[in-house]
Amino acid sequence: MGVSMLDNISYKGQKPDNARSQFDTIEEMVAFSENYLPPIYVTLCVETGKQYKYQRSNSVDPTLGKWREVGEGGGTDTYSKTEIDDKDKAIQDDVGDITKLFSTDLKDLVSAINVVYGVGADDFSYENKKVIITLRNGGSKEINCAPIITDTSIGEFKDVAVETLADGQVLMYDLATAKWKNGTIDLAKVLEDAKKYTDDEINKSELNNAIGCDEKPTFDGATITYKQNGETKTTDDVSKWFYYKSGTGVAQVRWISGIEYVMDLGAINLSNFLDKTTDVADTFEETPTDLTKIPNIKYITELRAEMFEVVGKKINNTDIVDALDSDAVDKPLSAHQGKVIKGELDKKLSTEQSVEDAGKVAKVGPDGKVIFGDPDGGTADKVGYENTTHADWNTVKKALDGLIAKVEYIKPEITAFNMTPSATVYEVGQSVESVSFDWTLNKEVTSQALTDCTVTAEDREATYDTPISSAKTFTLTVGDGQNSASKSISIAFRNKIYFGGAAEPSDYDSAFILGLAKSQFATTKAGSFAMTVGDGEYGYLAFPKSFGSISQVNIGGFDVDVTACGDIAFTNASGGVNTYSIYRTGRTGLGSITMVVK
Repeated sequence: MGVSMLDNISYKGQKPDNARSQFDTIEEMVAFSENYLPPIYVTLCVETGKQYKYQRSNSVDPTLGKWREVGEGGGTDTYSKTEIDDKDKAIQDDVGDITKLFSTDLKDLVSAINVVYGVGADDFSYENKKVIITLRNGGSKEINCAPIITDTSIGEFKDVAVETLADGQVLMYDLATAKWKNGTIDLAKVLEDAKKYTDDEINKSELNNAIGCDEKPTFDGATITYKQNGETKTTDDVSKWFYYKSGTGVAQVRWISGIEYVMDLGAINLSNFLDKTTDVADTFEETPTDLTKIPNIKYITELRAEMFEVVGKKINNTDIVDALDSDAVDKPLSAHQGKVIKGELDKKLSTEQSVEDAGKVAKVGPDGKVIFGDPDGGTADKVGYENTTHADWNTVKKALDGLIAKVEYIKPEITAFNMTPSATVYEVGQSVESVSFDWTLNKEVTSQALTDCTVTAEDREATYDTPISSAKTFTLTVGDGQNSASKSISIAFRNKIYFGGAAEPSDYDSAFILGLAKSQFATTKAGSFAMTVGDGEYGYLAFPKSFGSISQVNIGGFDVDVTACGDIAFTNASGGVNTYSIYRTGRTGLGSITMVVK
């Protein structure tokens, strides 16, 4: 018997009141044993959010079993999906394919479907010759109406009496009545309009100039796009023909009412024609590489200008003077008159003089002819002088100038020799992109030379623009023919010694050495290194292993031992790589000290 309670049960949890009053899924609800359900029971399903009623007398549905969604029936007077499908098949077996039913409009078709299915239609829609019936029980049915309708809308041919059409008539749609009616097409008028349209298009083709193109144009329905000499152009004039290359021939195209018409003129072999972009010379060249091109007007114009310039530099025959008594100052003398002059000179002066005549002057002899003889006076440069030691001093003036130069001679000297940038020491790994030089001298010289630079005797500056990453010396040498002078500037690349106070690291690496407070260029480990060593810090020294090892340093006048911390492959700030040795003091917190390494 049942349990009797005097008051309501107060339950405030989130679970259902009992296990069968709510199921998580349809599958769980259907699987619940009928032995634990009364003949009629209502529950909820979390999966669908709907309420379902169980009735023991219901038939078994493939999906819901004996459960039915509340609102869709639930007693023995309703049908499951399986039962409806079975009835549908039975009815179709009796009456045949429902799509063969005749209906005058869509509503009648729906009524017929309602009668056949007997379940009531909730909604219907029509698309692509198909009627979709939405049933009141949530199901749907798709009916193919293709056998009983055309591509036009349902009811569109209503009231059309096809049997009344006369021979040659057609169905014509009347916008005013929205109905189809019998009509006749005037074929003669159609042909006349077509001929007029064709004639108009032919006239357009004949009256318009054709356009030559690089390739076949394109038409997007409104605008024609084409290319001429590589330049893209457009036009909306569709009445024009366009010519273009097609293989080795020519084709022409035109669009009429949006339809493309192409005429192939392939019989024309374009290889026999000139291409102005490749076969025609446009610019005059003194020595062209291709002698097969045809010159155009521009080429001929440039050639004409060149010819006029060349001809303008020539002498006209009429401008040549053939008489020695001419007063013209801008006329050339003829070769004939040159021969006359030579003959006259030969009478006066022999051109075959000997070396014995050196230093002599020309005179008029007793016979009226020109002869060479000793000078009777004049300037020093006219008086000859002989000296085998100084053969070049062959006049008195040259000899005197040479003696004066010897007495007042000053040796060449480089008074200043500068380099930019001025730094001469760089860190190993650095690179100097270029250097420039300038210098001053105490006198003019006859020769100059600067290492790996090209200079003349007049230059006082130069540039060396090849990157420098190793030691290099530039030497400037100058000379005056008697003495020379030189100066040098050297660029060196060196490693550094790093020193300072630091706490002992877990590992010694490049970052540790670079982190020491001080550094300086060095070529040896010897030197004095001042540093501050704080509490918990040791005094450190790091230098190239090639400098040698140390075991003691002098601090405050006393020799003290140092600890070797090992060698590492050190990369400096400039990218240079070398093996470095690291040493530290034996004690920490030494304060300000100077470590002296011998």
